[in-house]
Amino acid sequence: MSSAVTIPQQVDGAIVFRAGLAVDADGAFRAYNLDGSGLDSIRNAKDANGNWLPDVVVLDASGKPVQQGPNDPAPGFLISQSALSDPSKAKTDPTKYVDAETTPYVSVPPELLKMGAHKGDLGFAVYRGAGSGAIIADVGPHRKYGEGSIALAFNLQIDDSPRDGGVDSGVTYIIFPNTRTSPPWPRDVEVFLGQARDLFTAWGGMIKLGSLNFG
Repeated sequence: MSSAVTIPQQVDGAIVFRAGLAVDADGAFRAYNLDGSGLDSIRNAKDANGNWLPDVVVLDASGKPVQQGPNDPAPGFLISQSALSDPSKAKTDPTKYVDAETTPYVSVPPELLKMGAHKGDLGFAVYRGAGSGAIIADVGPHRKYGEGSIALAFNLQIDDSPRDGGVDSGVTYIIFPNTRTSPPWPRDVEVFLGQARDLFTAWGGMIKLGSLNFG
């Protein structure tokens, strides 16, 4: 999905930009399946040459995707990864990663990391009056702004289908650097959502947001 993007800017300690929202299923237990029944198209787990992407799904030593076992949350589905993860769990444990279905998160490009954002930092997103806290749980390609989890899209009242949902423009993102914990994951979702809203309010909330010129 293409989207109109404003150049990120530093505003009173936060990083602010406006873009669309491409719905991200990465980290969800049912994100990808070999039979195509996953929440997202299996094409998004492969590169342009049809090779599996090792930062999207867990691969075995031969480069084949690892399927979840009978005691895992979604037996038979592939193990979908997020960049933010629980360091105490094995790579092949699906619960190691941030579940896109239940956790509002954003994926940011490397450019935002250079501006001071980190995996595990909190943020807030606003779309047409709806707002939601979020956590940085993934890092996408360069200059790819405006990507968020299924749960974030749902909270913003946006079509949350990874296949054909999302919006092209109009979502404002406010990122609060240095708000991650140690370790940055796991983190109680309801707690960090409240913290993110408090950060947004302290920053100036909707009044400050309304005073900004996005061009």
